[in-house]
Amino acid sequence: MKMKHLSDYIQKVFPIEKNEIEAFCAKAVLRTFRKKEVFIQEGEVCRHLLFIHEGLFRYYYVLAEGDDLTKDFAVDKQNPFCTAYTSFITKEPSQIWIEALEDSSVWVWDESYVTPLFGSSPWVFFAKNMLETMYIRKEKKEFSFLRLTAEERYTQFLREFPQLSQRVPQYQIASFLGIAPESLSRIRKRR
Repeated sequence: MKMKHLSDYIQKVFPIEKNEIEAFCAKAVLRTFRKKEVFIQEGEVCRHLLFIHEGLFRYYYVLAEGDDLTKDFAVDKQNPFCTAYTSFITKEPSQIWIEALEDSSVWVWDESYVTPLFGSSPWVFFAKNMLETMYIRKEKKEFSFLRLTAEERYTQFLREFPQLSQRVPQYQIASFLGIAPESLSRIRKRR
């Protein structure tokens, strides 16, 4: 059952009664994104929260030169909730792009439902745990850029996303690590 993955994930983050989860699930709409389809682009206000049942999304910035810089990945089995969080909360235009890196099946909620729900018990505790997890991920990534070598960052990436090196183009992994694709190739050859 497709909702089982969602229900199991919610229970892992914070224990919530089955009837509460069922009500949350009932408000979701199943949607499919094709590979390279954009969920949100810079300049749009994000009004939806996704839960990735199957698939993979990439968060990235488009730089002035036209290149892009990978900020993060949202992966079905690891960190399946996906949204342009700052835009979602502030109702201001997003500064990031989010695109599907492979054909993806997602559950979608509208912010008009999610925002009030996550402000009420027991969902406020679920939302708090999710935010803490996001903050910890962000802080660890910042630390890695300040204190780790490129090779150490790659090792950390492989630990955090063990299957992603087969699912994501190498130039996007290099971008996520803050290194040139050629540097990543050298690191991979040494391993």
